Amino acid sequence: MERYLLAQAACLEEAGWVVQVDLAGRSLEIPDLPRDQQSVFADVKAGCDLELGEPPPPPSPDEAFIRDFYDQLVASKQCLEEAGYPVSDPPSFDAFRESWTSGPWSPYLDLAGTDWEDAIDACPQPG
Repeated sequence: MERYLLAQAACLEEAGWVVQVDLAGRSLEIPDLPRDQQSVFADVKAGCDLELGEPPPPPSPDEAFIRDFYDQLVASKQCLEEAGYPVSDPPSFDAFRESWTSGPWSPYLDLAGTDWEDAIDACPQPG
């Protein structure tokens, strides 16, 4: 991803744009992009994207990251229940990890039909 971002920045700089690369955040920043130049920049960036092709997929999270996220969701489940929102029980960690790429369990998925904003205010989502 770093090579892709650096190549994208080089392409944009070659076209005359001042670009800041944030490798940690995996993004490019265009400081002080004037509003009247946003569509011009978007066209140049689209050209660079076509030239470079698709960016590489993000790396898969490691076991510790998935475990931490699972633990945060379990804590959120308890918070939501204490705030009066009925939510489903979590799967085992192994089942959660297995479902990571297809959409793992989250107690927030059970909030359909509720006042979402009040629930999120009471128990902010991890992340």
